[in-house]
Amino acid sequence: MRKQFDEAQVIGFLRELDAGQTLQVLCRKHGFNDASRGLLRRACAGLRVSRANHLRRLQLENQRLKDLLHVQAQERVRIRQALREQL
Repeated sequence: MRKQFDEAQVIGFLRELDAGQTLQVLCRKHGFNDASRGLLRRACAGLRVSRANHLRRLQLENQRLKDLLHVQAQERVRIRQALREQL
């Protein structure tokens, strides 16, 4: 079964690794294999927890705005179709 870790957890794992804890102990403690370490490090390279949370909030806001834009575009298409039908 594949586990999903959020950014704060991954950053915590990497900080523990940087603090000197061995990779095998860290992997066993948190339940991921050592092959995943490279992927985790690339995903959160240099991020702090507060920065990762801010990035996540920005991503959610961006998705919300994209959804609103999509709704507006659909509405414009419906209005244009209605105007064409009237003419």
